[in-house]
Amino acid sequence: MIIEAPIDLELTQISGQTSQPPWINVGDSYSDLVCINGEPSIFSVKQSGVNIDFTYTGNISEKLAVENVKKIYDLDFDLDRFYNYLDSYDELKDMSKFCNGLRLFQAKDPFECIISSICSANNSIKRWTIQ
Repeated sequence: MIIEAPIDLELTQISGQTSQPPWINVGDSYSDLVCINGEPSIFSVKQSGVNIDFTYTGNISEKLAVENVKKIYDLDFDLDRFYNYLDSYDELKDMSKFCNGLRLFQAKDPFECIISSICSANNSIKRWTIQ
């Protein structure tokens, strides 16, 4: 099924936003195991024009699967509106071209991501304050 929301799937997957690896890339699709309400499902997404073509296997409803893909890739965020905002400022205009289609990508294991972020920030703070 096609989810209409502009995205650059490869850029979003390889952007390094989380401490966890990107989804497994096979051919033109990215796949991973996602647990929803305790039910394991395999989600597979691929680029379809500027949108996502999405399939899944598992014992969950299509509605729940779509809701979770939208949440994982932040597809309800209005990128066009955001780009228009950036374009209204000369100093920010190039940003919409530089990262066009980049979406915030939700970490699969939020606890691991939080711990990694704390460790990273702690290390940086120590380095900044050593004289």
